[in-house]
Amino acid sequence: EENGDVSCVEAVKKSHYTDPLALGGVGYTYYVRAVGSDGRASPPSSAVSITPPLPDYASERAASHV
Repeated sequence: EENGDVSCVEAVKKSHYTDPLALGGVGYTYYVRAVGSDGRASPPSSAVSITPPLPDYASERAASHV
């Protein structure tokens, strides 16, 4: 992202990824780069930005008291 911190989250050999460290209410931007067997990386994919929702603790408490 422009003017943001960029880091390699994880190298995966899958068609999907779930970020176990993502926090609700915090915005994240992800993109993918493929790396060939020769070690050369592709240009980055289009970026996807998400903000996971905050947990709804009120409804969780209500469900646990049923």
